[in-house]
Amino acid sequence: MELQDYSGAVADFNSSLSIQPDYSRALLNRGITKFRLEDYQGALSDLEKAQQSARENKEIIKMLALSYYKTGNKVQAKSYLNKAIAANVKDGDIFLYSGLIAYDEGDFKNAASNLDNAEKAGASSGDIYEKRGLSKFELKDYEGAMADLNRATTAGIDNPTLYAKLGAAHYELKNYSDAKENLNKAISKGDNSQEVYYYLGNAQYRLEDYENAISSYDQAIASGANDELVYNNRGKAKRLLGQVRESITDFDKALQIKPGYQVALGNRGAAKYESSDFSGAIIDLNKIVDAGKAGKIEYLYLGVSKFKTQDYDGALSDLEQAKNLGSTDKLLYYGMGNSQYAKADYEAAIPNLQKAIEAGAGDVETYWHLGEAQYKLEDYTNAAINLQKTVDEGFATATINHNLGHSYNELKNLTRAKKALTNAIKSDGSYGSAFYHRGNTNFRLKSLDEAISDYDAAINNGITNPLVFNNRGKAHQLQENYGVAVADFGKAIEADDEYVRAYQNRGETLYKMGNYEEAIRDLTQVEKLAEEADPDVIYFLAESYYGMEDYRRSLSYYDQTIEAGRKDANTYQHRARALIAVENYADALSDIDLAIKGGIKEASIYIDRSRANLYLGYNRAALEDLNKAIAADESNADAYYNRAYLKELNEDWEGAISDYNKVIKLTPEDAEAYLNLANARVSQGNLGGAVAPINKAIELDGGNASFFKVRGNIYYRLENNAGACEDWNKAKSLGDTKVDYFIRQYCN
Repeated sequence: MELQDYSGAVADFNSSLSIQPDYSRALLNRGITKFRLEDYQGALSDLEKAQQSARENKEIIKMLALSYYKTGNKVQAKSYLNKAIAANVKDGDIFLYSGLIAYDEGDFKNAASNLDNAEKAGASSGDIYEKRGLSKFELKDYEGAMADLNRATTAGIDNPTLYAKLGAAHYELKNYSDAKENLNKAISKGDNSQEVYYYLGNAQYRLEDYENAISSYDQAIASGANDELVYNNRGKAKRLLGQVRESITDFDKALQIKPGYQVALGNRGAAKYESSDFSGAIIDLNKIVDAGKAGKIEYLYLGVSKFKTQDYDGALSDLEQAKNLGSTDKLLYYGMGNSQYAKADYEAAIPNLQKAIEAGAGDVETYWHLGEAQYKLEDYTNAAINLQKTVDEGFATATINHNLGHSYNELKNLTRAKKALTNAIKSDGSYGSAFYHRGNTNFRLKSLDEAISDYDAAINNGITNPLVFNNRGKAHQLQENYGVAVADFGKAIEADDEYVRAYQNRGETLYKMGNYEEAIRDLTQVEKLAEEADPDVIYFLAESYYGMEDYRRSLSYYDQTIEAGRKDANTYQHRARALIAVENYADALSDIDLAIKGGIKEASIYIDRSRANLYLGYNRAALEDLNKAIAADESNADAYYNRAYLKELNEDWEGAISDYNKVIKLTPEDAEAYLNLANARVSQGNLGGAVAPINKAIELDGGNASFFKVRGNIYYRLENNAGACEDWNKAKSLGDTKVDYFIRQYCN
């Protein structure tokens, strides 16, 4: 045996044992020799007998362990392998086989440990790496498993199970592309197990290859997979691929297998939300909330679903939870903003709706609600932008067009305002408020007939607020339909007896009608009701008092008008006239100068200044002003009249006669002009020429005693005593008692 002639040695040991069958030494040596000859079955009998007659021997235990393993008796092998290890046998094969048996028995922890020791003891084989890698996989040591399985492939191990577990380890370590590659290798080598297809489906899902993921899950199910996980995951892939209704069927199946499965409930709730089954989504997602498992996504979908089912308080509560859990999703702002809008909390709604739009959740409803909220808060600029966007997207109700038109009207974009309001009326022919606002638009466009027509329609369709009557009255006022205007202002005041603008408008209209007393009544009421003095109101009070010839009171109001800031040329001119009326000619001149500097260059201003100059004795200045008045307006009869008077004062009879003739040409029915012309001709010494104009004066006004008196005087100087006496008596009969002297002196 020492010469390694193991066959010869066995023959010798056989001879020895034929002489003494129980010779333990020979049995041991023959058993060792057969072990070395790899006659493990023969070695077992001799080694067992040798062990019975000998004390525990580590070498015998080792050989028995290895022989039993080699002969396939793994039960006995395991016993002796454990004894060998316990006896501190440091042999790689002992640890290897012990590890392999442990692996086969599913004792992965001992398998991995023994295979580690086998390697430490010098054993090196693909089996070690493969089985240790597979054991580590089962122990969830995925990095260790991946390292060993890669070494196994390098050592030449090439089987589907290895690639299946290597792919699964890559998946667990989130190396999805490597997982996919190895799992496909496993399949290509014949592994059609549900586990391989399940892991492959998961890897493809993570790589967003949803279509192939679904195909892999289908194969897993066809191979016998029937747990909640595979149906849930296939449902997720279908949902992300847009097959939402099909995904719900898979989530239903997952929940049939495992009722109350929270993940599937969440996924089904999300799928129902996406398929607009908001009530169904609420049922599923509430179960997750009740179980205390809800995260920000569940609260997000739950909140938006409640918004969609008009549970706005519930929506806001759940969305606030989603926000507190860190959600910044566009749906968060969409749901919160639209729910706050529905609750009329417009200030809170606006920033959330804006964020929703900025984040990409700007559907037509969101633009609509944002525009409506801004409209309600009178932010007409932004309301117009967002309501116009709503209309441009094809959603345009009568209300939307009404609010859009009103916003444009407030922004003075009158063309767009009228278009939108007209569209509102087309959608709803009884929309009173749309008629009212279009009336305002037409008013601003100076289309007064259209404005009045719209106000009529607004009133006929139920708009009875004081504004509509006031505005219609203003349109009538501008058309000088003063009576109708006053009636409308009265209706406005009946609806609101503190409506300042209506009192002011009625007061101004009454002034224009010459009804100064009633104008003063209304305008005084404005003074009482208004918080601040309105220069226009004070101005019309001044004008009204002037019209009533209460000049001193009118002056008080003109002063207040100017102090309140109305320092226009017209105000100065009108105050000047009041000053002239109270004979304050110097101050009147100052106001007239300010009026002229303010831009008034009309004849009337020069006539006013000529009067003031005349009363102050500045006749030359007065005449110059009248020349300017006539230069400004050659058809102004008053200017010629006054200049004729000044020329008479200067005894410029020809000039006076010329001006009176121009007055008569301009106002041929003016009897006084004919009288003055007659007097001028008398002063000129042209008595015969005076007869014709005085006759015309009497023709125009046969009831004026002075006319007959003047003609009587002319006749007397022409020595027509009969004619003179007749005219003087006529004058007396008309009330002129002063002619008695002439009658007594010249007619009796």
